[in-house]
Amino acid sequence: MAAELSAIQQIGTAQGATIPKAILERLDLQPVDQVHLIEMDSGILISLYDPDFQPAMQVYEKGMKKYSKALSELTN
Repeated sequence: MAAELSAIQQIGTAQGATIPKAILERLDLQPVDQVHLIEMDSGILISLYDPDFQPAMQVYEKGMKKYSKALSELTN
C-alpha cells in the first residue's frame, strides 16, 4: 500500500481532493459511494468505515439478546 498525492481543487462552489483511479478500482469505489472524513492529529483519514457504526451495532446486539423471543414471535 503506497501513499498517493492529491491536491485540493475547486469543484463548483466547494473544494475537494480527487482519488486516483488505481485506488478507486482497488477499493471498487463508484461515484455515488460515500466515504467518511475523520480528522486526526496527523491529518485526515478518508475511510469507508463509518465510525458511528460499531456503537450502533453494539446497541442492536444488546437489543437482539434482550428481546430475541419477542422478535422471533414477530417474524413467525
